[in-house]
Amino acid sequence: MKKFKSEEAIRKAIEKNPMDAELYFQLGVWIFENGKALDINYRHRAMDEFDKAKAINPQEGKYHFHYGLCSIDMGNPEATTNASFNKAIHLGYKVEECKRLMAEAKTKYDAEYKKAHEDYLDRLEKEVDGAHKFGQLGSHYYWKDKKKAIALLERALEFDPNDGNANVLLGRYYGEQGDMEKALEHFKRAGADSLKYGSGYRDNHYDEMASIYEKKEDWENALIWRKKGYELYPDEIWNAQQYGIHLYKFEKQEEALAVFMKILEMNPEGSNTFVYTHLASYHSNKGDIETTLKYLHEGLKYNAQNWFFHFNLGHIHEYTKQYDLAEKFFLNAVVYRLDDDAAYIRLGKMNLREDYFDIKKSRDYFVKALEINSLNIIAHEKLSEIYMELNEPTKAKYHQSKTQELRIQELYPNPNSKDFLA
Repeated sequence: MKKFKSEEAIRKAIEKNPMDAELYFQLGVWIFENGKALDINYRHRAMDEFDKAKAINPQEGKYHFHYGLCSIDMGNPEATTNASFNKAIHLGYKVEECKRLMAEAKTKYDAEYKKAHEDYLDRLEKEVDGAHKFGQLGSHYYWKDKKKAIALLERALEFDPNDGNANVLLGRYYGEQGDMEKALEHFKRAGADSLKYGSGYRDNHYDEMASIYEKKEDWENALIWRKKGYELYPDEIWNAQQYGIHLYKFEKQEEALAVFMKILEMNPEGSNTFVYTHLASYHSNKGDIETTLKYLHEGLKYNAQNWFFHFNLGHIHEYTKQYDLAEKFFLNAVVYRLDDDAAYIRLGKMNLREDYFDIKKSRDYFVKALEINSLNIIAHEKLSEIYMELNEPTKAKYHQSKTQELRIQELYPNPNSKDFLA
């Protein structure tokens, strides 16, 4: 491909070929290598271009690799950086370099985080006693030493009874303990604290209460609080999505659909992930493939790295016998969920169909499924049959034996038990 010498030249090329992933990649590289002197946000701009390249072709390892380089340069946490490099490794791109970079990035991030953390705590300790100081110290210890954290948060309220940070964490604590009355009291205080900053801020107590019930899997009470939030702030996208999901869970599908459609009207360019997944599921259950495809494609447009849309597009294209498209989307699904043995199982089965038969390709997909999950019964079972067809009896016997072993484990999960009923 032609190498362009300026950002302007690459952008002009993109105008002519907007679906050329390599052009977005080239633009991302140019910005990352040349943008530092021009724009403080050059890393974000480069990552945006790599994201566009990945959206067009998720199976090109170098796009994920260069995204990871930007992530390291920004000092992102280990999980964020590793997600990109692990995808590149999966796709076979600069495997050893990816591993080296991940190890170096972890060492660097851990050291920098430790220093920043120690500096922050040192500044807090020297700060004049007040709600901010004790609220922040309480936040720090909340996940490490609850008893110490609660005492610090209570101390913060001695200086400001409505301190938002302290009240939210205390509300969550009491909610976890089952004292919902006390939790609500703290969440309402936090809400009052938010409102004092102006009309752009909101009393968020309903969201906090709903979240507590959701963690307890008390969906009925979660729905009650999501509904209260929806009635109070019908234009609040996050709560509206959660309200719609709970309605759908309780099989109030028409009400849920009305909420989802309202969200699309309010936020047509937003990711709306849960909206698109539920709309696609609803129309799929109705047997309406055309509308299901519509919402899957719309969801993918705004959520290019979401496993659900890739996997289910693979599923539908297989159903409609568009096997090449199905294979593309199933392979994309694995990129975005690296432990997805289900996609490989689907690909293995698909390549055994009479109208798309390729026994060696099928074998390779089932082998990949076992690399992810060595206990996948379907993969072992199919490989025993495939190796018999390929006249490899030793391998066939091994997978047949593994299939039988796993079937027995399914029937008798506790072999030392005296209860021999399946």
